[in-house]
Amino acid sequence: MRITIRDELISPNLVVLVLIVIVAVFPSSVLRLVLGVPFLLFFPGYALIAALFPRRDALGGVERLALSFAGSLALVPLTGLVVNSLPGLRLEREPILYSGSLVILVVSAIGWRRRHRLPAEDRFSVKFHLRLPARPSGRGDRAMLAIMMVAVAGAAVSILPIAWPAEWTPSGTGAQKAADDISVARLGYP
Repeated sequence: MRITIRDELISPNLVVLVLIVIVAVFPSSVLRLVLGVPFLLFFPGYALIAALFPRRDALGGVERLALSFAGSLALVPLTGLVVNSLPGLRLEREPILYSGSLVILVVSAIGWRRRHRLPAEDRFSVKFHLRLPARPSGRGDRAMLAIMMVAVAGAAVSILPIAWPAEWTPSGTGAQKAADDISVARLGYP
């Protein structure tokens, strides 16, 4: 099955809008982390690359992907410097969210405009070729599948303390209480 997405610049803009709502309604949600990582590390650069290279044959898929990450690593610090230099603003969650959103929306609008000035056959579009995976046949395939499932589950569990640090180390219980007792003993208190 072949899937062609012609206006993929809508996706980062939708994620930006969803992220703004999530941060406003659920400020300490795991969705903030899941959507925030591509928001900072991929979408600004992808929008920039779409604006700079609107033609289909200008860049290959790997180059476009690599330059998207590199462009984000260039745009996000520059946006942070601009936000930090404005009077009355500091580098906090909301100013970073709104300034990053503005950069993504403006640059992707420029990319969309430049892309739609080209003839339809010259425009860049994302293409997927989906096939059902073959069923693992041998012992090696099954073992590799099991290892991959354990690795994905481990990665998912390892994100939980980052998403909700207060719930994983509550003050006054378990290891935290023992660490507090040791600290108090070192200070010489009875």
